[in-house]
Amino acid sequence: MKNWLFILVLGASTMLFAKDKPYESFIKNLKSHLGHYELVKGDKRCNGDQLVLFNDKDIKEGFRIGHDIYFSSISDSSASEEQSGDCSVNTKYSYTASSISLRTEISRCPASLKKEEAVSTKVFRIKDGRIYYSVKENGFSCEYKKVANKEGK
Repeated sequence: MKNWLFILVLGASTMLFAKDKPYESFIKNLKSHLGHYELVKGDKRCNGDQLVLFNDKDIKEGFRIGHDIYFSSISDSSASEEQSGDCSVNTKYSYTASSISLRTEISRCPASLKKEEAVSTKVFRIKDGRIYYSVKENGFSCEYKKVANKEGK
């Protein structure tokens, strides 16, 4: 009886720990959706093009769709803070299996640079074969659908 209980607990804990973290799940999902996309709707600054990695060998360098929408230096750690000149810059990544959210906050600037303080939240989401990108603070958004390439993919 003790051996059976031990095996049951060991098997359950292995299944629990084998599950991908949200970051890893997102990266797998992102890689499976690389390719050509066209704009379905959005701002004129949204341009359809390829969803590509900056570096196929190092996903942490980031990815882009088109030329103006990108996530660079992505990280599996949740947050970082650095001093940029006279202001503090905080970045926080959040992941689900289908999305990445990047919140950047510029704060603690001296009085002469208070107007530089800002918050930006970018969201990139993959859903039903489409890509959705938005910037929360200004309402900027784009929706893309995948276009078959020469191989029919």
